[in-house]
Amino acid sequence: MIIKKQIMKIEPIFDDLKGWYSLNFAELPLGKEIQLLKFDEYWQMREFLEKKFKTKKDDIVYLYSYGGLENPIIISCNPFHILNAHSNMAGFREHHIHEYSSYEDAYKVAKDMMEEHPLCYSK
Repeated sequence: MIIKKQIMKIEPIFDDLKGWYSLNFAELPLGKEIQLLKFDEYWQMREFLEKKFKTKKDDIVYLYSYGGLENPIIISCNPFHILNAHSNMAGFREHHIHEYSSYEDAYKVAKDMMEEHPLCYSK
């Protein structure tokens, strides 16, 4: 008897996610105005990010956050990690992607963003 295992691919249903999405997009150099971009559909935001990341060099560190304090902040120098994380968070309306020139800068901002969280500091 041969048993075949099937791998179930879970994909989000994007049709029910139509609405208003926001992306706070901060590009290098630091000091530039942070862009607040609004999209009617998730895929518009996704296409915008894919186009942006195609032109980026690999010497940028990205900070990605979504939702509120209960959600993790993702930091990576690989834009594909950010796009992958973004794909998994399509149900959230508010997204933030910032560019930094070092992990040190990105982690400092991440700590500042989490200051209101009760686990931000050691007791």
